[in-house]
Amino acid sequence: MFGNSWFKKERPLLGMTGFGGGADGKLVSGAAPQFAASGGTETTPGNGYKYHLFTAAGPSPFVVSGGGKCEVFMMSGGGSGGNDIGGGGGCTLYYHNSYPLDAGTYAIAVGYKGVTYPGPDATPGPPSGAKGDGGSTSISSPTALVVETGKGLCGEPSGNPNGGDGGASSKIINGVTTPYAGGQGNGAGGGSRLGGGGGGIAGAGEDYDTDGPNQGGDGGAAGQYPAFAGPLIGSPTIAPSGYYGGGGGGGTESPTWTAGTGGGAGAGNGGQGQGPHVGGAASPQNLGSGGGAGGGKAGVQSGFGGDGSSGICIIRYTVA
Repeated sequence: MFGNSWFKKERPLLGMTGFGGGADGKLVSGAAPQFAASGGTETTPGNGYKYHLFTAAGPSPFVVSGGGKCEVFMMSGGGSGGNDIGGGGGCTLYYHNSYPLDAGTYAIAVGYKGVTYPGPDATPGPPSGAKGDGGSTSISSPTALVVETGKGLCGEPSGNPNGGDGGASSKIINGVTTPYAGGQGNGAGGGSRLGGGGGGIAGAGEDYDTDGPNQGGDGGAAGQYPAFAGPLIGSPTIAPSGYYGGGGGGGTESPTWTAGTGGGAGAGNGGQGQGPHVGGAASPQNLGSGGGAGGGKAGVQSGFGGDGSSGICIIRYTVA
């Protein structure tokens, strides 16, 4: 029923003006049929588009009654911060400004937030072995996976060979992937371990000591997408200014002994100063942001990393 229309060569991509570096311009309709669908939280805010918002883990039905092309905006769940002076969590964005969907019923699955594993709130949480990665957000037909974001990567604990590196991130815009590395951590002993920041969808995570001696790395910047801001998508508390996907901050050991903050809803990065042990959770939910890393002190106490933020799927198309 759905064929393989999403694999066909598409016409040239439209301009990205108004998307905050993205696409707010209307799709060129020509003789194409009007796209029509139902499912999720439906909103028509009066800007020429109808929105379908999905925030539940799902799978949730999305029923396309009039096939054609639509815009798809998805964030994975953000990765958790690494435990014990680890790195901050990363995230993944997928966006396409003219995605083809045939008439039929699709399943929307929103990625779960990455939680520290094991950790104080790891139950319920991701399945055993998930390592704190955020879950992939996806659209599926009854017979095939249509498109997905991929995972939001967790930060590494300082005991790993990578020494507290932040989780990497990426954004996939109209089929072009731009990666953002997690910041480098310092896993050396002697009471001076430091974590790197997690990547955001608008920038790489900082390496340790970027902001000065004995400093963990800030998380990479969130990206602003005003076409998918909370007031437009029918949930003002989600991305009220359109910021998604901030990286979590890295943790530190001696002498500052702090944990990283989680990625948030603003332009600011994940950073330092959450407290002596437990990493800050990304907030609010459904931004796909990474969690802050845990801090610690050799021979005293080690902290768990903070949870990432759950993902989101938003589909919009022009209406008459």
